[in-house]
Amino acid sequence: MKMLAVLAGITALLLVARSSPGMGEPYYPPDNSDWWSLLGHEQRRHNGPAPRDERLPASNFTILGINFGNGSFFESGFAEVEHAIDAAPIVERGDAGSSRSQICFKSDSDNGRYKLIFERGEVSSIAYMLDGGPEWKGADKCVASNKITEHLATKSGIHLGMSVAEAKAILGKASSETNERIEYDFMHRVPLTSREMQASKGPNGGLISDYYAYWWASIVIGFRERRASYVAMCTGETT
Repeated sequence: MKMLAVLAGITALLLVARSSPGMGEPYYPPDNSDWWSLLGHEQRRHNGPAPRDERLPASNFTILGINFGNGSFFESGFAEVEHAIDAAPIVERGDAGSSRSQICFKSDSDNGRYKLIFERGEVSSIAYMLDGGPEWKGADKCVASNKITEHLATKSGIHLGMSVAEAKAILGKASSETNERIEYDFMHRVPLTSREMQASKGPNGGLISDYYAYWWASIVIGFRERRASYVAMCTGETT
């Protein structure tokens, strides 16, 4: 029953976010112009195949040495990003279920064409790699770095400019596919540790969840002229 509930609720998990403290003075844009944000705009429908029962290696969620799929990344805010790249303003967007925290970097050449953005929600951590695309309010807060280039890639090899065939060589068969976009959805049940089971007990000593946590991820790749110009990698874990 719990598994069915999680499958039914994966849409909500991917869309829910909340504001979180971070480095520096937060910036609050007055609109939702961040077109690339899964948390803010993505309408996710899972009428196709169920998510693959598979936990992807951490290399798919590691970029510039930052493992944004790690629980410590989520708990420490963007401190790991600051250490690996540079300090940057945190942008807070949305409200209630669509609120989200973002930190952005751009290439210091090519007029800032290439961007790496990290986003945090209530139960999710996301990284985006962008090659061009429309401007958005708050894009001027992106910090230029010589670490952001056209060769930006995850440790597993997911990168801007990759072909559909290259993406499938790393991630396998897509959950859904069109001429301009492929998407992967994963979910895997993980047994709770004894400490996690203690933490999940209610006031009367009974478990408030079952004996498992649920790891999930979604990877969306958009193509322009058959090459990846948009990559979003979202992951999280719930009990």
